[in-house]
Amino acid sequence: MSVQRDNFQILASHLVQSIKDWVQPVDWVTRTYPKKMRDNGREVFEIPALYLQKGPTRLLLDPIAFDVPGLMLSLISI
Repeated sequence: MSVQRDNFQILASHLVQSIKDWVQPVDWVTRTYPKKMRDNGREVFEIPALYLQKGPTRLLLDPIAFDVPGLMLSLISI
């Protein structure tokens, strides 16, 4: 197990929970689903992704990578 991967999973989980706590009181619909990724050792792991919707507006909080050249942190896209 990679320490970097484990940190990415923890940070992504905390981010997903923070966003859910922030948007649910204002009537956003949220759904978490597991996204499968591969680490540097080619081992498959799951990380949470978050789907958000309010009326016609839809967003996806999508984890992209935990090892990005030139960045010290992981990459999560909206």
